[in-house]
Amino acid sequence: MLRLRGERQSAPDRLRHQGDYRLWQEALIRLTWPLQIKGIITTWQLELVA
Repeated sequence: MLRLRGERQSAPDRLRHQGDYRLWQEALIRLTWPLQIKGIITTWQLELVA
């Protein structure tokens, strides 16, 4: 499933493909930190301006 979604470059629809969506979310959660360490992705944090 993950390979297919990667080839399509699209996330599964949350309502129509609930099982696939849960797996997709878990994969993203597990991959975020290792990809950040390698500098492949960054995450942005919003700064609140008072």
